[in-house]
Amino acid sequence: MIAAAGGDDVPCAPYATFGSRDLAMHVAVAMQNRKATLLQHHGLVTCGENLARALWLAQEVEILARLYLMILPVMDPVPVLSRQEMARVLEKFRTYGLREDG
Repeated sequence: MIAAAGGDDVPCAPYATFGSRDLAMHVAVAMQNRKATLLQHHGLVTCGENLARALWLAQEVEILARLYLMILPVMDPVPVLSRQEMARVLEKFRTYGLREDG
C-alpha cells in the first residue's frame, strides 16, 4: 500500500519551525512525485484529487506506520519489494479504485 503514496517509500522531510519557509521547502522537495510525506517532529501531510482521497491516504499511511511499529518487537520487517515489482505495483496504482465506466 506504500504505492498509494506515489512511490516506493514515504519520505520524511527534515525538521524546520512550523510556518517557516524552510519547512515549506522541505515539504515541496519531499512531495515531488509523492502524495504523502512525514514531517520530522510535525506529522503527516497527504494530498489527493479531492479531500476524501487525501483523508483516505492519510489513514492508509497511519495504518502502515502502526503495523510497522507493531512488527518491530517481533521480527525484522520483510525487505521491500524489488524495484521491478514496485514499478509494476505503481503502474497498477494509476487506475486503482477507478471505475471502468467513467
